[in-house]
Amino acid sequence: TICSWLLAPFIFNPYQFAHTHFRADLGDWREFFFDGKGRYWVEWYTKTRLLPGAGLRSSGVEIIKRGLFLGAWYTILNQKVHMLTVIFSGSSRLIFSIGLVAMPPIGMSLVACCILPALPSLWGRPGEPLALGWGALTVVLLDALETILYLWKLICVKWWKSFAVGLLLKFCLLSLCVEICECAFRLHGGSPPAWLRVRINMWLHGHRMAQDIFVSSLILALLSVGAMCC
Repeated sequence: TICSWLLAPFIFNPYQFAHTHFRADLGDWREFFFDGKGRYWVEWYTKTRLLPGAGLRSSGVEIIKRGLFLGAWYTILNQKVHMLTVIFSGSSRLIFSIGLVAMPPIGMSLVACCILPALPSLWGRPGEPLALGWGALTVVLLDALETILYLWKLICVKWWKSFAVGLLLKFCLLSLCVEICECAFRLHGGSPPAWLRVRINMWLHGHRMAQDIFVSSLILALLSVGAMCC
């Protein structure tokens, strides 16, 4: 179903596989995400998805389903973590257990988003924002690195199924944190200080842009096969 939703509008468009139209789509894709340091994507995302001040969009049933989903994966992984704390005994085993299971992989990316806005001033270009594409790449790489560090013990003992469960749980926790951040922007009320808003925006925009780039790149990659064969 997901594949049909993503690809059906493009498959049934015969112009999509013409070389000239496909190259034009690639140019539009690059311009949308990367021209103006991501300005066009930010405008689209703010107007169509973020909608600041519009109020919460998550229903109570959706929140319950998300809680049950996270609780199930947490329980599965926590059993393996308990076994690890018995095998690798030590004073820090409780901290390790909590960090492995309960912590979302957002620490490194948050620190990076606090530092990155100050870099243009260090380079002698005060007031010039960094390209959002670089910010998206940075937060994704740091999230992946932090996830691997949290799950490193599972890799060492070659518990690959538990590692896969850990990856899924960490991804769900990260997604939940991004949605909470979006909901905070959608609530009515006073805005945070400008310096804090810039850094939160970079973190939020970086994750959402990375998601959109991945999905759109997947679609273009699949369609490129048809464009080359036609």
